[in-house]
Amino acid sequence: MQKIFLKRATGLHERELIKETNTKFYKLVIYKNIEPIYGGLYATALLSSHNTEIKTKNGLCLDAANELFNITLKQLNTTN
Repeated sequence: MQKIFLKRATGLHERELIKETNTKFYKLVIYKNIEPIYGGLYATALLSSHNTEIKTKNGLCLDAANELFNITLKQLNTTN
């Protein structure tokens, strides 16, 4: 499995990368958390080009993470 390194205020964190796409200014990713958060194991995150987290939705099942990923990607493509 491919790994991604996320930059947060608390330091650098490594997670399992599930899906990734690059837009003009941002990266949109789905990654797997170490342990379930709010009952779900996956997260969808909007990252800067340097992998700094801008916005993250945690505690998702994989289907919900994919749905949120697709909705966000559509919104990013219409604004770029």
